[in-house]
Amino acid sequence: MERLVELIIPRRYGGLQGSEKGEWAVISISGAEIVNDDSEVKCEMSIVITLLILLVPPCMLIMAWLFASMRVIFHALAVGCAYVFAIISALAVYEIIRDETVFMTNIHAVFANNYFLITGGYLGYYGIYILLKWMLLELRSED
Repeated sequence: MERLVELIIPRRYGGLQGSEKGEWAVISISGAEIVNDDSEVKCEMSIVITLLILLVPPCMLIMAWLFASMRVIFHALAVGCAYVFAIISALAVYEIIRDETVFMTNIHAVFANNYFLITGGYLGYYGIYILLKWMLLELRSED
């Protein structure tokens, strides 16, 4: 099937390693399929993301259990991340309303903000950590 569209993405914006264009990743979109030159990298990254989601919150739980000071650090980091996350989100929405632009297309620019991604990622880990902690407290109190 011939390539209808060819997207060339710089590595720093999500382009993948080992592409035929050197510093640029090439993703070709055909009529009914997406042909990616680096599909193995996508699979490996999915595994890494899944493993991190499965392993980091239990590690946080163990660290909080072993070191009481870690609980305060985890909570303080979560509060700081929540503030940064909320400010970035609110400013992005305000900018769209102020400029009277199309919400669905312009709001995606916030995903290019590293602070937004890092704080949101930590809040995800922290949320799972809190859920695990509550679950273990409930199991313990039922005995």
